[in-house]
Amino acid sequence: SFGIPLYWMVGLDPSAGSFFLYLLLLIVYTTGLKMMFSILAQVLPKKANVQGVGTFVVLICTLFGGFIVFPDSIPGFYSWLYWCNPMAWALQGLASIEFTSKKYDELGPWRNALLVNRGFQTGREWIGFTFAYLIPYTLLSTIVLGFVMRKVRIEPERTSPKKKLGVAIGALPEGQAKEMNLPFTPVDLTFHKLVYEVLASTGADKIRLLNEVSGTFRAGRMCALMGSSGAGKVRLN
Repeated sequence: SFGIPLYWMVGLDPSAGSFFLYLLLLIVYTTGLKMMFSILAQVLPKKANVQGVGTFVVLICTLFGGFIVFPDSIPGFYSWLYWCNPMAWALQGLASIEFTSKKYDELGPWRNALLVNRGFQTGREWIGFTFAYLIPYTLLSTIVLGFVMRKVRIEPERTSPKKKLGVAIGALPEGQAKEMNLPFTPVDLTFHKLVYEVLASTGADKIRLLNEVSGTFRAGRMCALMGSSGAGKVRLN
């Protein structure tokens, strides 16, 4: 959504053809990146690993994307990082959409010089080449993500329940606790003839808020405290 107002804010070619090509390129590019980072989120075991590897991938894509370091300044043995980089292809496509539009017809051959001086390719055919790379890249990333979510997805670690539940208050049977597969020890909480008294705001008299209340909260059950106003529900909590 931010890309639409940005297009008009920076004064790019106002023709409908250039705008919709830009919009389509933006959608394909962002979808491909989302698929790529979703793969990282599924195969790496912890959040810290995803953040570390993801930051490194963003650094590589940015550094060899043709924006910070122009394509003709990238050393030859690193050129494969440029041609495999979806960010580089997106930037090449954006440059081709803009500088091959009718907006720059008055510049003549000089508009190609703007691209050549920075190492970008000239010619409107590079718009098609950009989509020819980004669309298969996005589809391949989607297929890999589907495979990863089905086969290689890492589930969060679960703490197995204790074999013996030595809880003094209403412990559940061992077999029942194992069936629940909970990361903690389930227990029943029982209270008998619970009394709660407070001093009155005036005088030395005591007010009994809870008067010999008894009950049981069973593990795995939802309990509701009901009663009229002033019955002591909050105090019992």
